Amino acid sequence: MRTLRRISGGRVLGTALATVVLATMAASAGETSAGKAAGLNCAADATVAGGAPDPSLLAREASKGIRAIWCERYDALGRATRLGPYREFYPNGGLRVRGQYVDSQLAGPIVLLHEDGTVFMRGFLDEGEWTGAFEIFHESGAVWFEAEFEAGKLQGPLRTRYRDGALESETQYQRGREDGLARSFFPTAAGGRLKSEAQVEANRIVGRHRLLDRNGELVRSIDRSAGPPSWRRPVSEPAVAGFLVDGDAPSQTNRAPATATDPSRHRAAGPAAPAANPSTTDEKSPVRD
Repeated sequence: MRTLRRISGGRVLGTALATVVLATMAASAGETSAGKAAGLNCAADATVAGGAPDPSLLAREASKGIRAIWCERYDALGRATRLGPYREFYPNGGLRVRGQYVDSQLAGPIVLLHEDGTVFMRGFLDEGEWTGAFEIFHESGAVWFEAEFEAGKLQGPLRTRYRDGALESETQYQRGREDGLARSFFPTAAGGRLKSEAQVEANRIVGRHRLLDRNGELVRSIDRSAGPPSWRRPVSEPAVAGFLVDGDAPSQTNRAPATATDPSRHRAAGPAAPAANPSTTDEKSPVRD
């Protein structure tokens, strides 16, 4: 404490300020130790820093109790630039996120883990945008959600699968807008047959919307082209058939990030539960799974 009580010019630190300095030093030492323990190899001119998780990856409400560490480099004016490895940890010390910083922005492969260490989500960020393959997994390790991104926009087929690998739903995207045939299927235990199908154009169901029972018999057929012009799917609710309908999605609190469900905003953003396809929630088949 004697050393802390003297600074330039012989000025004396007050007791409260000295306590803050001691706490800061202890926290810094703790972050450095945590960084080493986590295999955080910072550049020679960088230091380990820690604090709240990066909000650009997951929403704050999904990160309560989570702590992050990363590497920082300071310029002559004391401005920090994040670079190199980025890690997030659960309250129990288990690793939650493994990523990388480039010029203070998360970039490259991103892996999100369950508390037991199994992979929950995997994707790739390029200048803040999801690019390439994007996957979410069941606790068993089986794929639940699979899609492709191009510069932050969903592109091509988007599928979800049951725990046994059987197809749960599929739809198509073009430049971030749902466009194509959207279908959902009963689980294997219920026969695995087609459950519903609808044609989607620019996020809107058009033409006939068919609902079937588990035996493949038509239950209802709705002509959407004759429906009220005001009926339109919100852009934030893609018509991925079967989402959250059969209760077979991963139970991870973080769920899917908003980038996987919001075609208008496919950036590295906070989580949001995928919306259900109106084909499975608007007029459901009376035969439940």
